Order: sequence, then C-alpha cells, then structure tokens
Amino acid sequence: MKRLALFSASAVMSLGLVLTGCVGAGGGEGSGGEENQDTQQQQPVDDPGVVSVDPSDIIIEQTYTKAGTQDSTKVSVLSLQEEGDFMTLRIAFTPTFASVADDEYIDNWDLTQQLDMSAFESDIVLLDRQNLKEYSVIRGEPGAMASSTGDVEILNGSTWVWWGTFAKPQDEVATLDLRVSDMMPEFTDIPITR
Repeated sequence: MKRLALFSASAVMSLGLVLTGCVGAGGGEGSGGEENQDTQQQQPVDDPGVVSVDPSDIIIEQTYTKAGTQDSTKVSVLSLQEEGDFMTLRIAFTPTFASVADDEYIDNWDLTQQLDMSAFESDIVLLDRQNLKEYSVIRGEPGAMASSTGDVEILNGSTWVWWGTFAKPQDEVATLDLRVSDMMPEFTDIPITR
C-alpha cells in the first residue's frame, strides 16, 4: 500500500509539472505575454508582392532555342550567394515559345522539355573544374532544397525565378561554372558572393 501511495504522489507531482510547463515562454498571467501579443499585432506589415527581376541583378544570360523549333528560353543567372555552409543559386527563366499564344501558360513539363532537361533539381550543377568537383542541389526529406517546380506555370514571355541550395565549395574558389542542361553551353566563371 505504501508503494501505491508513493506512486500516486509522484504521478500527481509529474502531472502538475507537465501542466505548469504548458504555459510556454512569456505566456503565463502577469508575465507580459498579453503585451507581447498586442505589440506583435501592431507591427507594420508589408503588402504582399512578387519578386521581380531587376536587369542590373543579371550576372550573365543566354537564350536557348531547341533544335527544330522556334521555342526559346532566356536563362539569366542572378546570384550565387554563399551563406554559412551553403550556397544559394538563383536563375531566371523567360520562355518565349512561338508554338504557344502570348496569353497562354507554359508549365514545368514544357519548359524542361524545351531546355532538354529531365528536372531542375537534378540537371542544374555547379562545377569546380580547378579542383575537379561537382555540386548538386542538396537532397533530403521531404525532397530537394530548391524552389518547387511541380505546379509552375509561366505566362509565355514572363519570367520565373528558380532557386536551389548547394553545399559551399570545399576549396577556396572565387567562381564556379554552371551547367543548366547537357544541351546548353555552360556558363563559366559565375562569381560567388560571400
């Protein structure tokens, strides 16, 4: 009986600790939690918007036309930014398809086919030729560390910005080469911004 009483007392104490721990940081009465909520609600909020491509942000670009078609896509490298152990590459794609009306949308599948790619996450590669190394988009669960491409639809003649995250170079290099597709000429000497 003594064991049961000790067990019951410790269970009650544990339950009490769990319940008092549910209040969270700064959320209990008299802790100022209400003040923090009011302050957060009063902070100005920016209007929603769309990331635009400033022509001065373009490092280099090329237009690729698939053989046997008049469908072309301008591919513009915007940035290769190193942050900590990672690099983020931003590329703008502007499809101009003669086979599609100006007011029609081009989906991800059509764009990758026009660029002779299988998928953005697997085809786009950064190359360190000096040290014989290749960097691909980081993959893991639930998927690649890159912008979603599954539901992308771009108005013919409009621009879509893709980004992907790569491991930072293992060696001290100032530039990397970029392969977007096996059929396109590679971009060379893309500067790494640190």
